[in-house]
Amino acid sequence: MDKIDARERYERLSIDIRPEDFDLTGLEHVRVNPTPDHRPVKSAPKAVQPKLNLADFIEADAEVPVPVALDRTALMANSQMRDILGNGEWGDCGDAMAIHAIEAFHIINQTPVPPFVTSDALAEYSLVSHFNPNEGPPGSNPTDTGTDNQQLVDSWRDVGVTCAADDSKHTIAGSLFVPAHDNHVARIAMLEFIVLFKALGLPKTAQGQQPWRLTDQSLAGPAAVGSWGYHDVPYLSYDKNWIHADSWGEDTLIGWGFDRAYGVQGFVVVTNEMLNIEGVSPSGLNWTALNQALAQFPPARN
Repeated sequence: MDKIDARERYERLSIDIRPEDFDLTGLEHVRVNPTPDHRPVKSAPKAVQPKLNLADFIEADAEVPVPVALDRTALMANSQMRDILGNGEWGDCGDAMAIHAIEAFHIINQTPVPPFVTSDALAEYSLVSHFNPNEGPPGSNPTDTGTDNQQLVDSWRDVGVTCAADDSKHTIAGSLFVPAHDNHVARIAMLEFIVLFKALGLPKTAQGQQPWRLTDQSLAGPAAVGSWGYHDVPYLSYDKNWIHADSWGEDTLIGWGFDRAYGVQGFVVVTNEMLNIEGVSPSGLNWTALNQALAQFPPARN
């Protein structure tokens, strides 16, 4: 594959993607406030242990400031990005997050979006986390314990995420840790990697709330981290006040304060296409150094 210049890629990715760039015919977007019927998983996520930290590859003397706002909200105009993928009943939010990221990668790159459906997400949930829908209904299935994100990124790299309808398999080259409470690195992650994968320890105060904002700084009682449960969401874009995430099929607004209080895990994935990026992006991200470091790890087992 041809090499990709980091500077040229930055110029393309830093352009806002607006609703008028999409055909919205027949798509009616109705916002749904999260309720206790939505299914965050009950236990805290196991830590993803990428051996590389994104912050280590961001140079301090960036050529330009990271944009204050990045508008990609039109991604949610795509009906597949709004498919809940079974997460209304089951705790497959991590697998849904991965599938929506694959869809976003294709939309941004203007390539055909794989026709993923709920059965693909549940098959991935079973493969990665040993979920068995035959063990009981939603709410009382002992195997429905949420996606193990470490196993998710390992399987995504070594096995791939499968779309049954077109028999396509989607793999990644690796992953990088993103500090959970670093807004600067988070912005670069969304700009350069399309998706920032985030695990949130949702408080009960978020039930029925939209946007999600920090309402009780004590973080105690119903405002405690994880008191409602834990939820994986792909962060897609941002502005000064809000992060735009794809949660339960909605363009969910998350305040930066809420993210700092309840974000418990963050990472990005390096797609195979990204291995061909060379140079230093105007954002300060040194793609050459990053890909040289990634090349030191054993190849994928696929």
